[in-house]
Amino acid sequence: MKRLSIILSITTFIITIACEETENKPPEFSLSTLLAAPDTLVYKNKHLTLNTSIWYDKMPTVPETGPRFGALFTISTIDSSDIDFTIDIIAYYLVRDNEVFSALTANENYPNNFPYKYEKIGRTGPPDWEYKSITVVVLVILDGKQSLLKAENQFIDVAY
Repeated sequence: MKRLSIILSITTFIITIACEETENKPPEFSLSTLLAAPDTLVYKNKHLTLNTSIWYDKMPTVPETGPRFGALFTISTIDSSDIDFTIDIIAYYLVRDNEVFSALTANENYPNNFPYKYEKIGRTGPPDWEYKSITVVVLVILDGKQSLLKAENQFIDVAY
């Protein structure tokens, strides 16, 4: 009986660890799927596009433990009409040549003063991609449905 209890405890521990690891990683997509993502999504008669601002922060005023990478993902309607549905960006994929870096968006509240925009931040980035032009793909949730949205020729800047 004691042996069965130990086996059950170990099995529960392994399953818990496996589930926690999956929750902290973005869903995987092939490179071809990411590059085939549209640059405009049409949802409820709204045309949505993605813009980004991506940077490495190398300023000495940031604490050593502070974030050194930032990415602001902005989805907006092309005609400035209100986004009147639920929207979220849960993951992002940065593509350079044939290399893909993926991460979950940060759980930070970002002020949105424009009803035609939705913005979310990413705080994890690839090392040594400063001053590179990349393709950005985000995993968007629109009223509970997943979609990919792409922005090409996005530049990673550096703040000194």
